Amino acid sequence: MITSLAWSAETKMGAVALPIFCALILTELVISNHSERPVFGWRDTLDNSYLTLLNTLLSGAVRVLMAASVMAWLYADRIAELGSGLANWLALFLAVDFLDYWVHRLEHTSRIFWAIHVTHHSSKYFNLTTGIRSSVLQPLYRFLFFAPLCLFGFLPVNIWLVFAASQLYGHLTHTRYTRRIPVWDWVFVTPSHHRVHHASNPCYLDKNMGTVLIVWDRLFDTFALERTEDPPVFGLVKAADTQGPLKLWLHEWRSLGQDVLCRNQSLSWKARLGYVFNPPGWRPLQLGGEVHSRAKARTEAADGS
Repeated sequence: MITSLAWSAETKMGAVALPIFCALILTELVISNHSERPVFGWRDTLDNSYLTLLNTLLSGAVRVLMAASVMAWLYADRIAELGSGLANWLALFLAVDFLDYWVHRLEHTSRIFWAIHVTHHSSKYFNLTTGIRSSVLQPLYRFLFFAPLCLFGFLPVNIWLVFAASQLYGHLTHTRYTRRIPVWDWVFVTPSHHRVHHASNPCYLDKNMGTVLIVWDRLFDTFALERTEDPPVFGLVKAADTQGPLKLWLHEWRSLGQDVLCRNQSLSWKARLGYVFNPPGWRPLQLGGEVHSRAKARTEAADGS
């Protein structure tokens, strides 16, 4: 029942959003084709479509087989009863967006999660179809971060709906054709903010993690402004072999496995696990890395990339 209600609400919202989104993509494509610097690549656009299809199929399977049951079970044991007024919806929106910020931050600061999320950042293009360049395996764990909200009396159907709406907003921030938006960009994520997030410039790495609200980045010191003197360079700091349908979303797992299973006899299991849970680019001290580096830029620079 909960699953069907959630999908019903999301389906209605998607039915309204899809034609608008397609029209915006078409408009951006026309502008791109008439500009000196096209922002679309046909192969890249097909890759983005393929990735979002895989993500959608896995998300549906996870929800049916696991997520809906877990959230219904938690809601049955809720410790609070909430109404359905405006205050309830506002509280839920803030909670979902706050948790989404921290999940996203974790995906940038722990390599095992980065191995999943990296797919979204691997394109050298930045356009509205980049917004649907999904990290395929995210549905396996993301719902676990939002499920505890059920204990506080938030209906699972409402959590799904608010999360879906926030993701739609996030898709719209993937464009080069919008400049800074004064006043609005003090509170909400804008395309300018999100261009920073997708950039591989050292000064922009791991910045602007918010999906809808930029205030979390301002509060937790992950905010950076887009600067005209340092235009964003999109793609990964380290070039990766993403040729092929599986390499496209599994290439970082191969790299992670090579680091963990390397034949260096002096490398302890603690150091090997460091490759898994520390930030991307981390190296153990004996290999010239920094033991407690949190910034991907520092460690990748130390690694010579």
